[in-house]
Amino acid sequence: WEPTPSGMEERESLRLFAQSLCDDLHMPCLDGREAFNEALLEAGTSLYFISEPVWDYHFTSEGHRLYSEWLQKVLPTLHITK
Repeated sequence: WEPTPSGMEERESLRLFAQSLCDDLHMPCLDGREAFNEALLEAGTSLYFISEPVWDYHFTSEGHRLYSEWLQKVLPTLHITK
């Protein structure tokens, strides 16, 4: 994935596909983008995704930390029944 207009469209398409799957399965779809967007605005740079040698959407160690902290907040609020 490249941070270009076509890459953004591809990423949004994948997000909508994942949301559709979750909806079809009647399960919550966890989307941590807001947490990353807030952290990016606060830091002024993205420390959360691999950027070398080419831009990559995989988490750095800081990205994993941020996502795990977000999950710790979100998971207890879910009301999942069998």
